[in-house]
Amino acid sequence: MRAYLDPVRKTFSNGVYLEGFKSKRKKFMWSMTGFGSGNQSVSGSTITTQITSVNRKQTDIRIKLPTELLYLEIEIRNRIASKISRGGLQVRIELQPSANFSDLLSIDNELVDRLSTLMVDLSNKLNLDNQVTLGDLFQIPNINIITTDKLPIEKLELGVLQSLGEAIDHLIDAKIEEGKKLGTDIRKRHKILLGYVNDIESNISEIIKVAEKKLHERIGKIVNDLEIDDERLVKEIAFLTDRCDVSEEITRLLSHLESIEAQFSVNDPVGRKLDFLIQECFREINTLGAKCNHIETSKIVIDFKTELERIREQVQNIE
Repeated sequence: MRAYLDPVRKTFSNGVYLEGFKSKRKKFMWSMTGFGSGNQSVSGSTITTQITSVNRKQTDIRIKLPTELLYLEIEIRNRIASKISRGGLQVRIELQPSANFSDLLSIDNELVDRLSTLMVDLSNKLNLDNQVTLGDLFQIPNINIITTDKLPIEKLELGVLQSLGEAIDHLIDAKIEEGKKLGTDIRKRHKILLGYVNDIESNISEIIKVAEKKLHERIGKIVNDLEIDDERLVKEIAFLTDRCDVSEEITRLLSHLESIEAQFSVNDPVGRKLDFLIQECFREINTLGAKCNHIETSKIVIDFKTELERIREQVQNIE
């Protein structure tokens, strides 16, 4: 009787214990790209699991299993999803025969006879050559005329899941290693952005002076008959210069950059949140750039957006 897996106690119904994965590791700056493999030897066969992970906005797990192990797909999918929160994952599990593996193989003679009869009948019906070859039988999809009924299914299941666990651990190790490089680069560029914001902040008074001067010049050309100290004119200038004040944008930018820095120590996947914060930073810097008419500040805004775009490219790789 086939042993079933208890997903809570991680044991088979026959009492065989399934070893757990490595203890939970910090997920900050896990790269979405990586590769992991695992191998287990069971009753004359080698079970090989390979997992390849690539960038994807959502979780997309695709699994290729031997036909006799298809019933394990949901369990395999759940185990991967419990460890990996985002990315496109290709999972390939294979049974590779060893020297004495042939002793465990047997031919399903009843199935062969039925298939041969069906193919001959179909050939006669269509007036085709009714000679059935061995290659014809092997080419029928999802049909196995050679079986491995002698394989101990409990050990086979255990080997598959242990091989999977090993592959997941190796994949996570690769994701962490790549994530460290991403984290180092993002931290470096984050400091550069803070420097740009400080430079813009130091220019605020100059930005307002330039705005006031231009407003006086433009209004003076339009209303030559008004005195420059006319109360209505002064109020209008005050209103327009207030619109040129970028203090609020700077405050919000610093708040977003502070939130980005806070993600550096979060023990959870941060890719989506970082992506959102980057979008908000772009929103504020674009507004700031549109409001100010100051050459030096405009140059800083361009540099800020360039550096921010580089961070966004890196964030796209983070789980």
